[in-house]
Amino acid sequence: MNTKGQCNVSVLAAVFCEGVRVESNGKEILIGVYSGTINVPRIPGIIALHCWINLSIQDPSSISLNFRITDHRNQQVHISEIHTETKEGNSHGSIVLTPINYEVKDPEGFLLLEYSEREGEWRHLVKKHVRYQSN
Repeated sequence: MNTKGQCNVSVLAAVFCEGVRVESNGKEILIGVYSGTINVPRIPGIIALHCWINLSIQDPSSISLNFRITDHRNQQVHISEIHTETKEGNSHGSIVLTPINYEVKDPEGFLLLEYSEREGEWRHLVKKHVRYQSN
């Protein structure tokens, strides 16, 4: 742990998708990755999302991370607090936020994923546009 009490966490990737499956060998399969806009077939409607987050941890430490998702109305959609310990430096791993059920009320908007270490400032990870698109 460094002198500021931060754990030197780097987020390598953050992905919104429809599902995450973990194989018996530890591999993770992301299903239905939203590479662009999240299109929804009806308004109002509920979409179920997962968020896969890949991390790198530089020093052995006790880790406390907070994740939140807010929408274009600045309403909190999801919040998670994760605590763990690493025994060695330069560790890599992933966290899956699931399930996230979001009620889409507007024809256009966005979801914003952020994280903070301990009680630190929120850091922007991913902004995903959400849009109604009829079939």
